[in-house]
Amino acid sequence: MQMLITFMAVVAGMIFSLAVALLAEELIFGQVFRLFFTPSRLALQKVAVRPVAFQAGPKNVGGSI
Repeated sequence: MQMLITFMAVVAGMIFSLAVALLAEELIFGQVFRLFFTPSRLALQKVAVRPVAFQAGPKNVGGSI
């Protein structure tokens, strides 16, 4: 039982340490969360270059409705 409590304390300490390090890095540089939560440039290029979809249906060639 003592081994389990020690293991949980070590894991909790590591998670807390990681959280503090991420917070400090974000406060100093301000780039971490922007890196994770913005869309990639490649995805934006794929959206911008997407071809126009072909629309099937009757064509109004003669001008009459």
